[in-house]
Amino acid sequence: MRIFSGYANRIRDKLVPLKRIDIDGIKFYYTRGNEPQDPHVMDRTREMYHELDGIIGDTAIDVGAHIGSYTLRMARRFRHVIAFEPNPYNRYILGLNLELNKSNNVRVEEAALSDREEIRAFFLHRAADGTGSLNPLHYGFKYDKTVQVRVKKLDDFEFAKIDVLKIDAEGNELPILKGAARTIERSRPILAIEVHRARSSSGVSCDCETCEFLASHDYRPRLVGEYTTTPVHWVLATPANPKEQIQDN
Repeated sequence: MRIFSGYANRIRDKLVPLKRIDIDGIKFYYTRGNEPQDPHVMDRTREMYHELDGIIGDTAIDVGAHIGSYTLRMARRFRHVIAFEPNPYNRYILGLNLELNKSNNVRVEEAALSDREEIRAFFLHRAADGTGSLNPLHYGFKYDKTVQVRVKKLDDFEFAKIDVLKIDAEGNELPILKGAARTIERSRPILAIEVHRARSSSGVSCDCETCEFLASHDYRPRLVGEYTTTPVHWVLATPANPKEQIQDN
């Protein structure tokens, strides 16, 4: 995706006013209400930056890439990154940010992921942090736009080997995992998942449906953090029988 310059760039900024910020040496374009996440101002019990920033490897997959908060950090630590982002507004800014940072090792896929292949409605709430979901009831939003998107299984892509799979898909994480079962079994990657529901146990474990799925596939899910206002918990799952050890910086 080419960044406009000169007159065309000014016209674009009038239509979609873009702001710019630098976080840890990574440059971001963003729009008001759709800012990149800054790990330094976030509570350590939210998101998974601190856990993932210490991992390097060959291939990482970012499902729900948004405008690149995780993708661009992964691009500095992995040889290849595949970013899935079905929201056309977020995907446009993601493309600008990839070019702005010269992140040529990132491939963007516009498909939504689930446990089947189909064409489905994707519901957008542009004022709420660029949120989009396959579920029109997610968060109780009154979504303001609908687009048709391709839905695929991660297994359809037949990646030879992946080291890290990060998922933030607004409540669709379990179907995505089911549609990635062969890939997970073949590669045994580290799984970093934002689970869009309250956790159902105390301590550092959880027995919600998603975490039980991970345990049933011989993974050890660890609760990284949670947010109770909008029920979400973050899980980092490592394989009990990894095929290979990837490097930890």
